[in-house]
Amino acid sequence: IESIYCGSSSSILLTKDRRELWAFGKGVGATVKPIYRTEQTITHCSCNDNSIIVVLNGIQIEERHFNRKGFTDEWKCVHQFSDHN
Repeated sequence: IESIYCGSSSSILLTKDRRELWAFGKGVGATVKPIYRTEQTITHCSCNDNSIIVVLNGIQIEERHFNRKGFTDEWKCVHQFSDHN
């Protein structure tokens, strides 16, 4: 595990290769499980009360929402920057 990020209701774990996220907590599940895999590099990630956000290669932001029963949608791109600045 590279890093651990905690929100008020869930925790996410970023693997050392920065290509997978694992999670547990309300809505995500009581046991640790993989929730995101990519061939790109996850440069940033965060979780809050009802969503998880990842940044890929420093330019693409993706988000997924959840509630107490589980994920409510699929990963979707919410913004793409034109460069790393």
